[in-house]
Amino acid sequence: MTNALHHLAKPVFSLCVFLLVACGPSAEGELRDGDDSLIDTHTEDTATEASSIPPDAHEAADIIVTVLGSGTPVPSATQFGSAVLVQAAGKHFMFDCGRGCTTRLAQLDPSLIAKVDHLFVTHFHSDHLMGIDDLLLNGWTQGRKAPLKTWGPVGTNDMMLAIQEAFRVDIDQRKSDGVPAPSAALDDYYTDLPAEGGLVLDEDGIKITAFIVDHGSVEPAYGYKLEYNGRAVVISGDTTETPSLYEYGRGADVLLLEVVSPSMTEYIATHFSQKQLEKVLSLHLTAEQASDIFNGTNPRIGVYYHTSRGGNSVDSLLSVTNALYAGEVVVSHDLFQILVGEQIYVRDMSPEGLGG
Repeated sequence: MTNALHHLAKPVFSLCVFLLVACGPSAEGELRDGDDSLIDTHTEDTATEASSIPPDAHEAADIIVTVLGSGTPVPSATQFGSAVLVQAAGKHFMFDCGRGCTTRLAQLDPSLIAKVDHLFVTHFHSDHLMGIDDLLLNGWTQGRKAPLKTWGPVGTNDMMLAIQEAFRVDIDQRKSDGVPAPSAALDDYYTDLPAEGGLVLDEDGIKITAFIVDHGSVEPAYGYKLEYNGRAVVISGDTTETPSLYEYGRGADVLLLEVVSPSMTEYIATHFSQKQLEKVLSLHLTAEQASDIFNGTNPRIGVYYHTSRGGNSVDSLLSVTNALYAGEVVVSHDLFQILVGEQIYVRDMSPEGLGG
């Protein structure tokens, strides 16, 4: 049984969830559909059965969400730093870019490194930021034609300019060596958001809104909501329970919530003081709090991300969630992908999931 089957919070009755064993990126950089194994199926109105994912599921999706990095601040060979790619209307939007972000992009589709030109930062903890320099500079040298437009808390502009300054020698040498990279890709298009958040982007039918979440003394910290063609994806960022998650998450197709897993709690308790443990737990969602939010928002699918999968964390998380929430919840892993349209499909785009 594949990992994706184990991620389901409970038997799926109201969600169309598939694990696709795909052929991988095509020469043009588009994901191609291949063989797949059925878990269950669901349209927005009725539950039905099918034996395979439709061959046009990727193209028919209004929004594609890929959890590139599902991990925590603790380095892991299997869970990279927090990063979520959302694709809609032919555009590519990155939400945070933690450790290993570009490696996961390359595994998904190498051409995406130069295609991603929108970045949204939730807050300034380093585990959400450590891949930005590589996305900025590798995207440039591999042919990104536009600036890496970046939005985030006050200080985002300074951070992005400081990255360029830190790599000034490298940038200047590559320019003098005639690297065929568009100079516009390093233009300053970095925006500090208002403290209260608000509408960030409204173009080509896509709306992206930043909203305030509660990450303790980290102020401001944002979650983001992307809307397109009647669909909505909400990403919590790092937060404890807060009213904005109910407000912006209500009725979303996909609601991604960070959550503290039992194994992370154990790690902190083992390596840090009780006071530090209590501090960390006050800054993040527990499974009980996340379940309350799912109950109050009723997304088509709830997704846990930015959480450790070590030990029995997945089983523990889902055991608590199952007892409190009747909807569908999965625990994501790196390269976990959701196709959002009339139906929702979930597939594993990791090399293991693709049979590599």
